Amino acid sequence: MKKALVLILIGLIAGAVLMYLVGPARLPNKMKPAEPTSFGPVTGRLDSGGDMYAYFSTERFIRSIEKLAGQIAQSLPKGEGEEEKYITGISFVFKMIGKIGLNEISGVGLSNVGLPGGLNRTRLMVHHYADKNTGLIWQVAPTGPRTLTELGLLPADTALAAFNEIRLDLTWAWIKKELEASEIPEIKKFVGELEPNLAAQGLDLHKLLASLSGSMGYLITLDKTRTITIPQDEPGITIPEPGMAVVIGTKDATLFDMLKAKLPMAASSEKDGRKILQFQAFQTPIPLEPCVIQVDGYLIAATTPAVAEAVLQARGGTNGLTQTPEYKELAAHVPARGNGFGFLSPRVWQIYVDILKKAAETNPEDKKIMDALFLVFPRDMKALGVMERRYDGIIWTSCHNLPPETMVLMPLATVGGAIAAMVVPNLAQASEAAKVKSTMATLKTVGIAVESYIVDNSKSPQAASLVELLPLLVPLHIKELPLKDGWGHDLLYKKLGPETYAIASPGKDGVFQGWDQKGEYPAGQYDQDIIFSAGQFIYSPVRK
Repeated sequence: MKKALVLILIGLIAGAVLMYLVGPARLPNKMKPAEPTSFGPVTGRLDSGGDMYAYFSTERFIRSIEKLAGQIAQSLPKGEGEEEKYITGISFVFKMIGKIGLNEISGVGLSNVGLPGGLNRTRLMVHHYADKNTGLIWQVAPTGPRTLTELGLLPADTALAAFNEIRLDLTWAWIKKELEASEIPEIKKFVGELEPNLAAQGLDLHKLLASLSGSMGYLITLDKTRTITIPQDEPGITIPEPGMAVVIGTKDATLFDMLKAKLPMAASSEKDGRKILQFQAFQTPIPLEPCVIQVDGYLIAATTPAVAEAVLQARGGTNGLTQTPEYKELAAHVPARGNGFGFLSPRVWQIYVDILKKAAETNPEDKKIMDALFLVFPRDMKALGVMERRYDGIIWTSCHNLPPETMVLMPLATVGGAIAAMVVPNLAQASEAAKVKSTMATLKTVGIAVESYIVDNSKSPQAASLVELLPLLVPLHIKELPLKDGWGHDLLYKKLGPETYAIASPGKDGVFQGWDQKGEYPAGQYDQDIIFSAGQFIYSPVRK
């Protein structure tokens, strides 16, 4: 046995020496590419030593696309009429892609490093060479990180927020120049007429765009002290009351004054150095009492005055998101300066998952898929990302608790969200439609019992309500007599003649409009009454 162990040990040592001599350790660590790439500049911005590290050089790829586009453009035949417009349009699109700056991207890099506490730091670098930055995407905003003062506008109950810099005046000047240089008459005409048409309506586009500082974004709050249910009727999902504000950086009050002139229905006032436009409240499931406030370099458009006030309090240093442990934990791993940011609170993802699961309840197979999919996502998913515009490209650094192995599943979750966006608003409609069907089935069931009574007694039962019908119909003509409609309202009964009767539901609103109603009305009018008599519906929604 000892001899065997010695031989194994010798074999292992010999193998290790051989691997050192001829294996990867003796190979060069760095290959020299045939063509220079942006590998060094891109990877130099990434975090090494983590669990994800990727680089893609786009230079050869972009040259191939440009070559292909040129060959396609040259091969297109000379056309006439509509065909010529089509060919000109294709050439214009190819030119615009180049001028936007996509062809100046020289490389893309991505890295991820796991951090204590289940967090991850992910960096994405989109690189261009310093002397190749003429495209629109590199020119729309100032280069160089700055203090992100907009973070100070976020209330403590902010659930989702995003801010960015974009010089709309420079952007419009660039777009106007390129469109005017196009060979498409319709586009040139539209651009040439746009500003004069706006001026005729009292809007000076140049003055308006020049009055904006370039900072703009939005925030969504979730008020823990108040809740709403979506859909409003059961079954629904109870969530914290949401609010929203759009914030635009301004140099003066040009935008506010324009809104004031164009929206005379809003009450205008001034208070504590603020200019205020207040609109009437709307009756919606989510509180909606829009207001616009102009104050110290910002225009704030909020769903309610309370949301706007929360933004102003945060700006004053009271009850702001940056003071919360939730924010501080994430902010410790991202740059303090930048040109834009995004924030996601765990509360948003929790509600998002609940909505998707609620939408899937109507189909058991969909529910199984959703349950399996969201087992791999943290229910408390959170993230803070900062975008930096530098002389050699754009860097996005984010801190989050999404495991890297589940990042590839995010598109599936996004698709699920898109489906839910279509399904969830219809849940209320589907719920109401189901109540209509249930009510009509109940009315028919009661009607069959009443008709059985008429056959046996040669007269319709004498009663003022279904409660009075109970001893007349149960158990001889029906085992159990339903008394409520689909909305929980009492069903109504009336003896119309010696052998005639009517049974009715007062509809969703519970208000009965009378026994004389006849005919059909469009489906979806859930407040309308439903009346059944003599074996048929005499007043009901249209049935297919």
